[in-house]
Amino acid sequence: MGIRFNTTKQGSDYISLTEYSIKNVMFNSDKNTALNPKINDITNSIIIEGLINFEGLDLPPVPKRDEFGRHMVDEAGEPQFEEKEIDSVRKLANWAIIPEYLDCYRDLELDITNSAGSLVKKTSYENLFIVEYVEIFDDAQGHGKFYALIRERENGPDHSGD
Repeated sequence: MGIRFNTTKQGSDYISLTEYSIKNVMFNSDKNTALNPKINDITNSIIIEGLINFEGLDLPPVPKRDEFGRHMVDEAGEPQFEEKEIDSVRKLANWAIIPEYLDCYRDLELDITNSAGSLVKKTSYENLFIVEYVEIFDDAQGHGKFYALIRERENGPDHSGD
């Protein structure tokens, strides 16, 4: 089974995780009717559990290549390199500590495929933020684990006609 997690915010903040890091994904839609039975807001949550694998950190970076096999460069002429999976896990952790009053909201695309590579589920969410992020390191296994609870921002009541 394969899982691909991409935040759609481009640039250096772009996060792309694959099945090499992600081990479990859980979806939850919560309609909070206990507070107000007439409420129509549904809060979507995603829980992602995965591995932080440090293998290959000492290997040199792999240059990015275009469709013709040429090395890619940025606007300044500097070479571009493929991002390692551990870099995206680090970006996920950094996203978790962004204060709410800053730009902590991201859009997300999540693709889940079966073992044959066929798409099982493709979902996208807008205005997500990380509610809880935990990393656990175990010296015996040589890698760490992470847990991220990601929630969609609640829109709240519409006061546009007030």
